[in-house]
Amino acid sequence: LEQAKENESKDALKDLVNLITSLTTYGVNELKPAGLTTGAPFLLPGFVVPQPAGKGLSVRNIQSFSVLQNAFLKAKTSYLAHMILDAIMNIYMSDNANYFILESQHTLSQFAEKITKLPDVQVKYFEMLELVVFSLNYIPCKELISVSILLKSNASFSCSIFATKTLLKFIRHHHIFKDVFKEVGLLEVMVTLLHKYAAVLKDPAQAYIEQGCTTANQSTEEQRQLALVVMETLTVLLHG
Repeated sequence: LEQAKENESKDALKDLVNLITSLTTYGVNELKPAGLTTGAPFLLPGFVVPQPAGKGLSVRNIQSFSVLQNAFLKAKTSYLAHMILDAIMNIYMSDNANYFILESQHTLSQFAEKITKLPDVQVKYFEMLELVVFSLNYIPCKELISVSILLKSNASFSCSIFATKTLLKFIRHHHIFKDVFKEVGLLEVMVTLLHKYAAVLKDPAQAYIEQGCTTANQSTEEQRQLALVVMETLTVLLHG
């Protein structure tokens, strides 16, 4: 069904995702966030764990949500993956407590590696991270560690560019992210990315061999764009 090209099949897939999404709010008992029992070393000023708003939009069925999550991890097409990210984004937005009710699922952390293989969903993924910071007023340390690993792997220049642009927004949002980035390894990773770019400038042919690049011209331009965003982020990080 996922890989079928007919419009009817796509509509059926959309209906199925919508059905599973709606089932996440069905359950006898109201679920509440576990709180910060896992420990949150960094908090934005004024943050409190939100409680369900009582409008029937909070998650009550984690099993249904797990179906969405697993479907994304197994998705072979950007069409399905994007649809699922939209659904999860809507779940997070429909009740501020939902992200925290679902925090134990490690959703966005698990998705980080997958998005390097699905270019069309990368922007949506980082929009979801921005939602957590800007709308929920929360610092998603686990997710930022996953982004650090993503950048370190350097599996996709485009993904690394989107990631770094989001990190730049965070560092401009509040100075606490300076400490966060150091703690989760992002500062070290960004310095490493600059070293790699310097190697390209010094000896392009050798650098491409070492970094496993196959399309030199495209890699040069993307790596240049990435280096510029990294330098801008480091400038804000170091000087404020």
